[in-house]
Amino acid sequence: MKMLRTAAVAVLMLFLCMGCAQQPHAMQAGMKPAVRAAAPTAADIEQLITQAKPYSTVYLPKGRLVVSHGLIIGGKRQLRIIAPAGFVLLCRDLNSPVLTITHCTGITLIGGSFAHLKPPGHYECNAGVLFINHCQHIVIRDARLHGCGAIGVDAEFVKGIEVIHCLLYHNSWTAIYLRACRGVKIWDNIIKQNANELQTQGVGEVDFSGNLIKDNGGYWRKLPKHPGP
Repeated sequence: MKMLRTAAVAVLMLFLCMGCAQQPHAMQAGMKPAVRAAAPTAADIEQLITQAKPYSTVYLPKGRLVVSHGLIIGGKRQLRIIAPAGFVLLCRDLNSPVLTITHCTGITLIGGSFAHLKPPGHYECNAGVLFINHCQHIVIRDARLHGCGAIGVDAEFVKGIEVIHCLLYHNSWTAIYLRACRGVKIWDNIIKQNANELQTQGVGEVDFSGNLIKDNGGYWRKLPKHPGP
């Protein structure tokens, strides 16, 4: 009998120990699974910018955002918009700018990658990547701009525009197109593999300096194989 009682106690102890070992797993099983944050939408981005007060900074979320039509920043002033290295904005509509800045003053856009979703590789649409019109004091810095076969930065009626330290490539009409603009600063950009580097109409006070220009041209005329004497 004594041996049976000892065996029964041993079995009971083993059962209790197994229950203790399984308890943490039972608690974990009862926990709610982590919820992954939803990817940002076009409405989220536009709401962030629309609600921003003057002299504030808007931080765009990291992620790849595909929109049917381009985003618009309109009627804002003294705003700093910062896009992280992982922010990519792609537009499906080849006839729509990826991002439009209109009737604004004092807008600075820093970072981010902007393009059309499926660029055809040749000039067949009229939309640029960034379209800026009727604005004052606009700064585009550290952005990647490649387009639908049109223009990297398209600006008209802008007083004070700076394009600094950007990568403009694979735009099959021109990298930068300026019309009726004043106070233009184009500094320290990489401008490569575009059909043209710069087109202007009615533009004054252009400061074009420190840019790395490579493998552009070919839209207006066939490039010579060996330019120079």
